[in-house]
Amino acid sequence: AASRFEALPAPPMASDRCLPYAVLHQGIRAGRLWAAAVSGRQVVGFALADIVAHTAFLSEIDVLPAYGRRGIGRALIERVEAWARETGFDRLSLTTFRDIPWNGPYYARLGFRELTEEQLSDDLRAVLAAERGHVLAGWVRVAMTKALRGDLLAT
Repeated sequence: AASRFEALPAPPMASDRCLPYAVLHQGIRAGRLWAAAVSGRQVVGFALADIVAHTAFLSEIDVLPAYGRRGIGRALIERVEAWARETGFDRLSLTTFRDIPWNGPYYARLGFRELTEEQLSDDLRAVLAAERGHVLAGWVRVAMTKALRGDLLAT
């Protein structure tokens, strides 16, 4: 899925960056990795969740470009949200590129809102700092969060 970044005028990062197998395997063992398959066999996308700053965190979501715009990414995110609720979390956070349409604007349409620097926990600040070290100048990384309970929607 990272190949989509290659089409941008100035790709923000290397498109060959993949999560190490050990990270994916750990997600499987912890019950925090979900896959989307077509015809029950071919995996076309996945979502990996983690816990950062005592909050559910969407670490990675990827859908093969050929299967994009079919609701697969949304379904994977909804599954991560369900896991977060079932696990007792009241928010789901993530980090993303602010201005790339299938990143920040997409998550905003799904109900995520950008956190200000003052709202960041030390852990989220550290995640962003590490990610910003891999991104070319001019591309803004941000943290976003979504309330998962109705009584938190206004906060």
